[in-house]
Amino acid sequence: MAAAASAAYIASMNSGITMPSIDHQEPHARGRHLQAEIDLAARRTAPVLITAPPGCAATIVQAIAARSHRDLIPVAPHAGAADDVLTAIAENRLGIRTARAAILWLKEVHRLNAAQQTAAMKLVEAGTGQVRPAARIVASTSVDLFELVERGSFDARLFYRLNTIHLVVDLTGG
Repeated sequence: MAAAASAAYIASMNSGITMPSIDHQEPHARGRHLQAEIDLAARRTAPVLITAPPGCAATIVQAIAARSHRDLIPVAPHAGAADDVLTAIAENRLGIRTARAAILWLKEVHRLNAAQQTAAMKLVEAGTGQVRPAARIVASTSVDLFELVERGSFDARLFYRLNTIHLVVDLTGG
């Protein structure tokens, strides 16, 4: 029942820009399509969710940062950490300052524990004004977050907030 409720919540609230999967296109067409998605993501300020095979997200996030003229601040979850850097940023304890606007990259977002998901939700809801100048959120994962939401192991509200612009990369050729 909870999975169905989560799925209904996501379906009813999903008004974001979900980029189509590029898995059934020829390699050159896939590359052009991905470049267009990166350009779109770079021009927007909304959160971006990247679902890509392990190791692919870094190149995409770096391209978004470069094209949007932003510094990149990677944040990786630490298993079992109740008080990690994500929580510190959400609670404004670090006072991060960059020379220009930044991207706060939540790496391997599927690995966030409940406390870290709460901290991430605070960042997404309140904005990242605690990072000066303000940062935008880009999250990456190598797993289907919707499946985690359905199983109850990932916060549906956080998924919805991160899923504003969703880039899906499938290199298998489907």
